[in-house]
Amino acid sequence: MRLRSFCAALGIALAAFCSTQPAFASSSQCGGVDLVARMKRDDRAAFHAYEKEAGKAVNGHGLLWRIEKPGAQPSHLFGTFHADDPRLMRMVEKAAPEIRKSKSAATEIGDMTKLAKALTVARITLKAMSGAENTLALVKDEAKRKRIEAMLPDRMLDAASADKMQPWLLLTMFALPVCQLTRADKETVDDRVVAIANERKIPVEALETVDEQLDAISSVDGDFVGRYLASIADRPEMIDDAFETMIRLYAESRVAYAMPAMRHAFKMSDEEFELNKVFTKKLLGDRNLRMAERAAPMIDKGGAFLAVGALHLSGEDGLVELFRKRGYRVTRVW
Repeated sequence: MRLRSFCAALGIALAAFCSTQPAFASSSQCGGVDLVARMKRDDRAAFHAYEKEAGKAVNGHGLLWRIEKPGAQPSHLFGTFHADDPRLMRMVEKAAPEIRKSKSAATEIGDMTKLAKALTVARITLKAMSGAENTLALVKDEAKRKRIEAMLPDRMLDAASADKMQPWLLLTMFALPVCQLTRADKETVDDRVVAIANERKIPVEALETVDEQLDAISSVDGDFVGRYLASIADRPEMIDDAFETMIRLYAESRVAYAMPAMRHAFKMSDEEFELNKVFTKKLLGDRNLRMAERAAPMIDKGGAFLAVGALHLSGEDGLVELFRKRGYRVTRVW
């Protein structure tokens, strides 16, 4: 199995998931290659296969959706990205008029003050460091383990600290580029949604708790984490390439195209792709039912603005389809 290519796609799901986690101070710059552009230039067969598959994605094109119910002011569903790149921030500014017209707003974890965020990170850190030992030993190959250890200083970690982390936290540390892990004080897309709502004194609710999010990622077994880290040891640039590709697709309102891009850029086997789908459903799809349930009363009242990670929107089990199944009319705005 070409595990490296599988883990490149896995990194997409993890990057979209990581709305709350520790960050560190550093001057690291972002990099990465747009894999779609590279396929188009260097591998036309892979590019055409990508386009064909991506075009079949259910609700794969669209970041802003209108949700309508007779007798109520329309609500909106917006796909966010838990990062601060200027290309991402332009998209939330494009959605800003709808936020300002709303009566209520909701994000995955709601309106968190700086103090609340700091306390949350402290809770995550305590939970992540409790009872774990020899985490790096999950990477069975010694040479690959040494390469992972060599990557730790960029993440402001040493081997002794990493060894005491719960596997799920170490996994997230290698899901995002260093440049994103080091931006503790930057406003993300989600933060900007909350800030715009606060400017208009629009109440902001949470669709999940931090503990519920942590339950999703902490259920990943250690063997899986070890295989992921081994793949990163072989090709560390996959982290940045997957992240850059997703940013480019997000700016085109086609974030659901990211998984097909990974599949064809890295020539994933059917087995790898199925494993990735199972993991993504566990990490993202299984949370959609809960978020749809909690958002429904807001939609029924009318004028809600719902902002969640963009990968939650698409697919048969995505929020767009779940709201349609509840009887709402859901149409793409852009």
